[in-house]
This record gives sequence, C-alpha cells and structure tokens, in this order.
Amino acid sequence: MSQPEHRIAAIETALVSLPLDRPVITPIHRIPAVDCLLVTLRTDSGLQGIAYLWCFGTMRARALAALVEDMFAVVHGRDALAGETAWRAMWNEANFLGRTGAVMFALSAIDTALWDIRGKAADLPLWRLLGGERRKVPVYAGGLFLSDPIDAIVAEAKRYVAAGFGAMKMRTGAKTASEDIARVEAVRDAIGPGVTLMVDVVQGWTVEEAIKRGREISRFNLFWIEDPVLFDDIEGLAAVAAALDVPVTAGENDYGRRGFRRLIELKAADILMPDLQRVGGVSEWLKTAALADAHGLRVTPHVFPETSIHLMGAAPNAIFLEHVPWWDRLFVRPLGIESGFAEPTDAPGLGLAFDWDRLEGLRIAGPSS
Repeated sequence: MSQPEHRIAAIETALVSLPLDRPVITPIHRIPAVDCLLVTLRTDSGLQGIAYLWCFGTMRARALAALVEDMFAVVHGRDALAGETAWRAMWNEANFLGRTGAVMFALSAIDTALWDIRGKAADLPLWRLLGGERRKVPVYAGGLFLSDPIDAIVAEAKRYVAAGFGAMKMRTGAKTASEDIARVEAVRDAIGPGVTLMVDVVQGWTVEEAIKRGREISRFNLFWIEDPVLFDDIEGLAAVAAALDVPVTAGENDYGRRGFRRLIELKAADILMPDLQRVGGVSEWLKTAALADAHGLRVTPHVFPETSIHLMGAAPNAIFLEHVPWWDRLFVRPLGIESGFAEPTDAPGLGLAFDWDRLEGLRIAGPSS
C-alpha cells in the first residue's frame, strides 16, 4: 500500500522582538532584546512544521527572513518526507553565498521544520522518529552574566539552586584576571561544592590569558571552560585545550560537520557544542554528534532546548541541556524543567506551537515592509 505524499506547499514567516528585563553585556555583545524569526512550513496534505531562528538586531532578523524565503524556493514542491534530498538541495544552493553564516541559518530553519512535519506524518515524537529513547536529561541554568555585579550573580546562583538546578553556567571575560577570579570564587562559594559549574568566556580572552586565567580558576572545580578565545582561532583554541586540565568546550559558532571536523582534527575542544541554527538544522546536528562520537567526544547542545532535548534522546554522547528562558514565551507550552531535569514530549513532531496571542504585541515589520 503506497504512503500518502506530503508535498511542501507554502511557508509563513513572522518576526518578533523579545525584550530582556535588562540589557545583557558580554565581551562581544550588548543585548537589549532577542529578535526571532518564526517559520511555519505547510504541506499540500495539511501538515505543518515549525522552527525559529534568533539574532541580535531587527535588521539582521529581516535578512534572515529574506534568506529563509529564498531557501524555501529550493524545496517548494518536494516531498516533505525526503529529508536528506531536501537538505542536499539546499546545501548545493548555498554554495554561491557560502555555506556558513546567515545562509546556513536559513537552511537550518527549513530542515528543522521539515523534521517537525515528518514526526507528525508518522504520528511520532521526534526523539522516537530518530530512533532515540525518552530519557530525563540534566539541564544547566544559563545566566550569571558579566554585566551584572557579583552580588547579583550570587543571588541568581542561589535562586537556581533553590529551584533544583544541579548545574549552572556563568560568564567571565572581565577586563582583569582578578575580577574573573573573584566572580568565579563568589559563585562557587554560594552554590557549594556539589553543584556543577561551567564557565563561558564568550571569546573574551587572548590565548595567553586563557591559559593563565584558565589555570587560575580551575581550582574552583569547573566542569568546562567554554569559548575561551575567538571562535575562529582554531590553532589558539587547540593550544588552550592542550594547556588546561579543565575540559574546553567550543563549537556554537561553527557551521556544519565540516567545521566540527576541523575542531576535532586539531584537538581544539574536549566537548563539542553544536548550535541548531548554525550547524544546519536537525539533520546536520545528528551527523555532527555522530562524528564526535566516532572520535570519543561528548556533545552538548547550544540553547534551543525545546528541540535539542529530542536530539539528545537520539545521541548517546550528548550530556547537558542548556536552558536560557529568553525563548520560553514563544511557545504555548515551553519545555518543563523539574529539579534540574527535563523530558521530551510524547506529542508528534517537536510537540510545539507558537503562542500567537502572546506574541501579537511583539511583532516587528518584515523585510518588505
């Protein structure tokens, strides 16, 4: 008996800006709001799949919208269930503008929405469709930003512990080593020895600083040091990874498994962090995780917890799930976290729906407005 076809028929996009309670400042960003592109793909059989992209800046969000619309033309009319064929067609089309940057963002959104459709067509949650298992995964709270004073991040860290988180990530990359050390020491003292602590430098150190400061803060029992130097200084990153006993985590700014292959070949990271929108969507995330597994490396997804939790079920080498609450308001039912753990939904596909009523007042004009 032949299976019904699900041809990709239409796309809808919407831009929303999610203001933060206060601006977040990192060594490379000043973030007053998170700007998101919401993508809905529809098939001629009535199925729909969703995905979202995010960036800092409304003009950038409009550029992403234009590229997603352009990439949609590549898959329009194709079989929505023929995932690898659609991905490869978009990959080939990306050649002209380059297979990194915003073009890969656009490819990722289409790919992720198509996986949502496939799950719904099979009436299976994505984690099961991918051959994974429903497992509780540990979640770390992402926050403790460099732009907040020490007393504020200490209070924030204590709130995470009170909420049941057994792990959290703080930011460093201050102008002086003494401030970085003081901040890490204050958080460790506040949360005690039993809570897992990660440090994200947000590319804020030179290679020399990374080696020196990394050794100095390693006494605070860190699970990893993330992005200690500029992400595209792979040789420098490898030097840091070789010099430190604390595992180095990197990869959120890399594109596709080919980008991660270089990280692996140069031994530039001990734990890889694929980002759903940069790596190439669900399809390429899974291939990257498999590549890491073949080299005995662990992976940890960068944000997108609502989708990443499905991928972790299908990737045995995936460890912590990252949660930053900025995107929770996009969804009718955001990912639930209890006592520092989360489980994927049993609903078909991603099991997500955009909360359009809540988002109506947050819309921004699109690229043609």
